[in-house]
Amino acid sequence: ILQKMDAIGCDAFIDVHGDEKIEANFFVKRRMTPRIAALEDRLGNALLRANPDFQLELGYEKESPDAEIDLSFYEDGEKMPHVGSVQVGQRFDCLSVTLEMP
Repeated sequence: ILQKMDAIGCDAFIDVHGDEKIEANFFVKRRMTPRIAALEDRLGNALLRANPDFQLELGYEKESPDAEIDLSFYEDGEKMPHVGSVQVGQRFDCLSVTLEMP
């Protein structure tokens, strides 16, 4: 699959996972560049309008409504090239997120 992606390119990549800890649907965003951050925001806002089960407040940086914001996951996440959304995002400079669902 990766060879075919290399041949034709990749504009967007969504890696869908189940998270047992956080009771919410959320994106793990990479925010590698201002352009990618803007695309991530547009996708998140579009999904928020289309799906009442999606939300933007909770995720790995804020696991519950009363939790403090913790960005360490994102710092560690960029060091994990084996994660699909990290590898594809870096390789193709494209919108690449993980969608986590309970």
